[in-house]
Amino acid sequence: MELSWIMRIRIIAAMAVGAALIGIIGWPIADPADASMPVTATQIPLTATMALILLTFTSGIIAYAIAWPYGLQIGVLAPATGLAVWAVRSASMARLLQTLPAAQQRTAVYAAFKWEPLFWLAILATGLLGVLLANYLKPGKTNEQLEPEMPKSKQQDSTYLTIIIAFIGSALICLFGITVLARDVILPDTRLNYVMGQPDIAQIAFAVLVAFGTAAFAVKVLLNADYIWPISASILVGAFSINIYAGAQNIQHLAETWPAAFFSHPATAILPVQLVSFAALGSIAGYWLGVKYNYWKILEQ
Repeated sequence: MELSWIMRIRIIAAMAVGAALIGIIGWPIADPADASMPVTATQIPLTATMALILLTFTSGIIAYAIAWPYGLQIGVLAPATGLAVWAVRSASMARLLQTLPAAQQRTAVYAAFKWEPLFWLAILATGLLGVLLANYLKPGKTNEQLEPEMPKSKQQDSTYLTIIIAFIGSALICLFGITVLARDVILPDTRLNYVMGQPDIAQIAFAVLVAFGTAAFAVKVLLNADYIWPISASILVGAFSINIYAGAQNIQHLAETWPAAFFSHPATAILPVQLVSFAALGSIAGYWLGVKYNYWKILEQ
């Protein structure tokens, strides 16, 4: 199964819609007044949040139309790409912590960030709703299936056990991948064993994309599960990392011993918007690689 050049253009165009509509036109919604502040949910007021929801919803509809007749499979890339542009343009976690010298201040920031991925996932969900609405209003058939028909024994499994395994398994794979790939300079530390410098945004993007792409590929091939579960696992990755590696004692030690640009774990140097946006793009890519692999396996039989 190979994508035609027309389909590749449609995929790029769908992503461009999100980049333009959310990432560029919608940037004033997220643009902090202070350049040292990153893009966070707490700085976006309710009225701006409503505007963001409208933009993501609209991006899903437009991307669906551009990618027709495969808008249902491709349209969701638009809102994810738009948020990824914000993630790239945002100031880093280190820049934020440099403005907060007290350990109590940093602890409060991480406490707020623990569940912030829920906000960004909800924003992505509004884009998906736009895709679903467009699909409902303009249903259609395609002459070619993007995903091959699977044997009944391997059809999409949505049982609770499969969902739990896909969710937790994805989180474990992603946490391991981020730990290995999102590394900057590493220095020894007597209490934490090591500390790590703030990774560059390109390093963060690479690590999260690969980690979540690997997880989505694995759950598709092994469980035939959807990419929604690896994307949702970003909640668990963020909360677990903060609970284990950004506890009050660790933050107190870092504040007293190291500059703000050093962290106890790579995941604690990643902003929630960066985690969720790159997780979505990586999971979607990994899922379709899994579809392609399954198609190849069917042809080999």
